[in-house]
Amino acid sequence: MGTLRYIVKRLAISIVLLFITSFLVYAGIRSTVDPTARLSQSRNPQARIDLKEKLHLDEPLVTQYKRWVGNAIQGDLGVSDTDQEAVSAKLKRSLLITIELLLWGVIIAGLLGISLGIIAAIRRNTPIDYGIQTYSSLGIAQPPFLFAFVLIAFFTVLIPQWFGLNNPIFYIIGNPDGHFGQNAQGVWTSSSIVEYIRHLAMPVGTLSIQLIATWSRYQRASMIESLQSDFIRTAKAKGASRFRVNFHHAFRNSELPMVNVIALDVGALFGGLIITEKIFNINGMGALFLQSLNRGDATTLVSWTMLTATAIIIFNLIADLILPFVDPRIRTQ
Repeated sequence: MGTLRYIVKRLAISIVLLFITSFLVYAGIRSTVDPTARLSQSRNPQARIDLKEKLHLDEPLVTQYKRWVGNAIQGDLGVSDTDQEAVSAKLKRSLLITIELLLWGVIIAGLLGISLGIIAAIRRNTPIDYGIQTYSSLGIAQPPFLFAFVLIAFFTVLIPQWFGLNNPIFYIIGNPDGHFGQNAQGVWTSSSIVEYIRHLAMPVGTLSIQLIATWSRYQRASMIESLQSDFIRTAKAKGASRFRVNFHHAFRNSELPMVNVIALDVGALFGGLIITEKIFNINGMGALFLQSLNRGDATTLVSWTMLTATAIIIFNLIADLILPFVDPRIRTQ
């Protein structure tokens, strides 16, 4: 019963938070972005009035919000204020491309970041630890576009010159339309997989470098805290092997904070990697945000922001629901 009560409580909190967030997002964007602004200099003032009536902008904000929520619950996010395309279609197309990039980045960053954090904690205050800490500090401090330019310089200019190659190792254009490794007929082949890797290598690398740096630092701190706990000293006193102490006891307990960190980061990244997608010309969620913002497309911006906020809330909820099964102490509390 304790676990069920915990789950119901977290679900209720998430639903309330989602509705509060949706209202704040809707009110904020509708108050600052005017879809009719492009008609302000028009010789036909009536055109702007007609557009406001069509978009129901002449109604009270609460009424507009209620209509938007009612339609959104039914899956209708409206149409773009600029090109009249369904917003749901735009979001689906962009989200699939961002998920493709995000999936590989998170897998690589999770494996390497957690591994480096464990190694640094086990080899604390050794040259290996200092080297990993230096990398993590540089990775966190440097902006993503710098990593992107370094990768571009190495893999498209320097390395081909050093080895006399006619073509770059990896492409600067990072699979902008999301082909998911298939050829024109939708079939996976060895050549299409190679091309897929060449397109996504540098965008995924740009994303992974910073995530690895961040997650390795969190993992190191959490692992060191576990290694200094009383239960670790007890396990050592009982004659447990070094491997069992490090991985069966310390590692399992150190993963609890990492679950929250990774869940929050992944949720936030669903909004798109704006800088990375811009540099590598990827038409994901980041590109959609910039395009909608530049055009004053308030309807798309509202749905984009709500999708990002929903992803953060959902992944945070997932982390909250996983923790009781990982740590029995949370169930009893």
